[in-house]
Amino acid sequence: STPGCTKEAGDFRDNLHDLSEAGLDVVGISPDPPPSWPSSVIRGLTFPLLSVRIAKC
Repeated sequence: STPGCTKEAGDFRDNLHDLSEAGLDVVGISPDPPPSWPSSVIRGLTFPLLSVRIAKC
């Protein structure tokens, strides 16, 4: 998690009502496994976070 990602997640959280009213679903996607997510980042988020493993070729 970087400061920019943390701010972005907070911005989505803060605007979730307006986004939902526009018919949008918000989902966070991270290449990092869940144990590496700082609790300060995920605490208070009201949308799901998904971990996506990215394979390198």
